[in-house]
Amino acid sequence: MQPVARVLNVVLLSGALAGVPVMAAPTQDQCLLCHGVRAQGNEAIGAPALNVLAPWYVTDQLRAYRAGQRGGDDEYGAVMQAVAAVLSDEQIVEVAEAVTAIDDHTALASAASQATVDAAASYPACAGCHGEDAGGNRALGAPALAGQNAWYLRKRMEAFVGAEDAVEDSNLLAMQASLSSLGGAQALDQLSQYLSSLPPAAQPDPISGQQESAKMNTPRVRAAAMLASTVLAAAPLAAQDVTRYPLPNGSTFPIALAVETSPGTTLIHHSGLTPRPVDPDAERFSKAYWGDTKTQAMSVFSRMEASLENLGVGFGDIIKMTVFLVGTEETGGRLDFAGFMEAYTQYFGTEEQPNLPARSAVQVAGLAAPGMLVEVEVIIARPE
Repeated sequence: MQPVARVLNVVLLSGALAGVPVMAAPTQDQCLLCHGVRAQGNEAIGAPALNVLAPWYVTDQLRAYRAGQRGGDDEYGAVMQAVAAVLSDEQIVEVAEAVTAIDDHTALASAASQATVDAAASYPACAGCHGEDAGGNRALGAPALAGQNAWYLRKRMEAFVGAEDAVEDSNLLAMQASLSSLGGAQALDQLSQYLSSLPPAAQPDPISGQQESAKMNTPRVRAAAMLASTVLAAAPLAAQDVTRYPLPNGSTFPIALAVETSPGTTLIHHSGLTPRPVDPDAERFSKAYWGDTKTQAMSVFSRMEASLENLGVGFGDIIKMTVFLVGTEETGGRLDFAGFMEAYTQYFGTEEQPNLPARSAVQVAGLAAPGMLVEVEVIIARPE
């Protein structure tokens, strides 16, 4: 018998043995047949831990399985589609609340080696979506990662990196860019172990049959929710006519969710700046001539600092930044996002310069000169 049929038969047979019709809706206990007696996960059949997730996330995923939006890419997903197909909205909420309420994470505890501790330095690339404590972000539909089984996290990371249709899904594309910038299989393994070693984050109260979770499933509503969750906490950080909205859920990733300027604000649109050669005597356009991504980014920001000073403004007055990065051999042809961030964080989000711009970072095929890896353009709000 194939794995899918075997697992599905176990789920349905358990209902029949209990005196329940074969197609009756699965209960919490039936979910635990696959996901473990304490909802701690089951590597043998690819079932993740549920007791570290929030009720809203499990609810959303069950609805996605029921609608056929998830589960078509692997054999175990087909089982979940069959299970969810017989659940009503109310039953989905009840099951989600029950399995996520199990407060027993002893089976998930794992000792963090020095390698996994070192992986903590790479987590900020994920924190903008999954939260500073890896506890998830409902507004973005990003699940909790803290305490999840390392094998499951690694499996999902590999699936994201290898997905061929990422260009059709902005969330998937962002995941690919973030994970590809970490540096290969060993880095993914270390990050998975590190996240698994974290204590599960405190989750919000049960959703108690509310329908918000389903409604949060559209990009438009998600965007509105992000703005609504931050507008009350937003405060002007530079000139009085500029308001910077922080990322939701207390994220410390050093960019703004949005920046608002009042009518009459003078905006300066600054052309893109590229680096100067780090070693003009080296072979023209070689890596030694330009330097790596971090080196080039430092050169760009140094040039920008001088240009802004001539305009009578500074880094704290930048409200929007667009970053163009070229892939490198060291990162397998992907942009070196980590290298860029090492330079960026020396100028933004520091004690001396806390003002953060709204920012986009994109990979491009090439820039004006061979070997050039970084170009940055900005929009500046001139203080009155």
